[in-house]
Amino acid sequence: VRAIPQAQLAEVEQSRERDGNKPYLRVRATVRTPTSFAPEEVRVMEHVLEERLRRKVRLTVRSIIAKDANAQGYLVTAADETVPGARASTADPLATARDMLLADQLGSRLISLADEDLGGTRFVTIRLAAPGPFKERIFRKAENVIRAGFEEEVDFRVIVETPEGEQVYPPPPPTEPDPEGAEAEPSESDEGPSLPDAASDPESIESAE
Repeated sequence: VRAIPQAQLAEVEQSRERDGNKPYLRVRATVRTPTSFAPEEVRVMEHVLEERLRRKVRLTVRSIIAKDANAQGYLVTAADETVPGARASTADPLATARDMLLADQLGSRLISLADEDLGGTRFVTIRLAAPGPFKERIFRKAENVIRAGFEEEVDFRVIVETPEGEQVYPPPPPTEPDPEGAEAEPSESDEGPSLPDAASDPESIESAE
């Protein structure tokens, strides 16, 4: 909620429900805000709740639009990039994926975010520093947000610097070991001394007769 200036949490309702045999927590949050929350942002908040509560959560955010204005105009608008901390877009897939990754692990921080469009393919690389490696499922969730947010083909990579070393997503393909028991082709030295070619050595034919 703090991502939007002047947004205030007005009410929270929660109830335990079931989807067949699978229990989950239903959370309904009412927020007074200058701009409504986008589905991608609700997905991030839902994921953060699941990680902290260690249970399945289904979150619904009701946005009640409330803007402060004076005689000169609105005091804060989400599209006003000159206001510190204001969001320029409520549905930025890059920001959503970034925030999803950062929210997954306390103590992680963004090092860089590269976004290049080359020849119809968008290359997105997020580099983070974190206390430990991430679970691959959070990478897949962030990747799904990125791919859904752009029409062109996306090449998505995440590099995480941890005390144990670098974690890369997608992981590089494993190197295939040489087949065990494979025999090298014999060389001339392994075949023993070569015999004279009878067709090319007349003397050998005569000695044979």
